[in-house]
Amino acid sequence: MKIEGKEEVSADPDSFWSFLSMPEKVVTCVPGVQGYNIENGIISAKIKVGIGFIKGTFDTVTRIIKNDEKNRVAELEISGNGNMGSFTAVVSVQLYPSDGGKYIIAYSADAKVSGTVGTLAAPILNGAIKNVVRDFFKCAERGGDKHG
Repeated sequence: MKIEGKEEVSADPDSFWSFLSMPEKVVTCVPGVQGYNIENGIISAKIKVGIGFIKGTFDTVTRIIKNDEKNRVAELEISGNGNMGSFTAVVSVQLYPSDGGKYIIAYSADAKVSGTVGTLAAPILNGAIKNVVRDFFKCAERGGDKHG
């Protein structure tokens, strides 16, 4: 499954990218985190997820596989297993200037989803993920404040 989108942010680009480069800060903006551990830049987290009527918990692992601060391009590898199934994804993120002093953060992911979440939630999965991503970037724009 291919997931793509763009969000506009008003944050200072250096501060914003610095925030995105620090796993201990990034995890504060991930919805549904029930607990996490960070070791050698790898985030292991238990995340409660709800997609429509399908709800469950995933044990996830996220690692940064590329962080080009100069060009503001990053790639993440994310995987998870839980009672709803499993998923793996490689996510690409790029930050670039927009109009009026704002910036665009573009993202794309190639995800493989299996189990209940892949079978029953597939029709609504893309929209649900885009909502989560939008909320995540808005939180990051506020420096980790989920409710700004």
